[in-house]
Amino acid sequence: CSWNACTFCSFYRDMPFRWKTTDELRAHVAALRAYFGDSIGLRRGLFLGDANALCLAPVHLLPLLEILAEEFPGSPTVSFVDAWSGQRRSAAEWRACARLGLERVYVGLETGDPDLLAWLRKPGTPDDAVALVAALHETDVAVGVIVLLGAGGERFSEAHARNTAATLTRMKLGPRDLL
Repeated sequence: CSWNACTFCSFYRDMPFRWKTTDELRAHVAALRAYFGDSIGLRRGLFLGDANALCLAPVHLLPLLEILAEEFPGSPTVSFVDAWSGQRRSAAEWRACARLGLERVYVGLETGDPDLLAWLRKPGTPDDAVALVAALHETDVAVGVIVLLGAGGERFSEAHARNTAATLTRMKLGPRDLL
């Protein structure tokens, strides 16, 4: 994870954030094809991972998406981005990603309560997440919004529920979106 400081997650604590070069991705795809053989065609889509892969600058991200589009034409791609770095991407950049097969972006809202976000040491604000979802919808990319049920325990429960519901309402989620 590019942030790797949230209090609720320890998945990546021992792994520095890095991305594959185009040569590494091509080798990875070749290894997948060798492992799965013809059954790789049964896959319904692609996941560009790990955590926060879409935070990459376009100079790094677009060539990776181009490889996936070449290697798996017509296969939709999904990935994660945090609201803080995702909202900094322009609409033109999101459109370029969509043209290369990006179909859905999972956004780690976690909570709509700014105080709980700060307590979780999660970057960004609920407003950042709302702006990101609006930008993605503008470019016809669906979203999957992630909320941490029970985050903050009883101390934050009322504000977490109330502010998360309000934030989700402001996102204007549609039939292609997931929660």
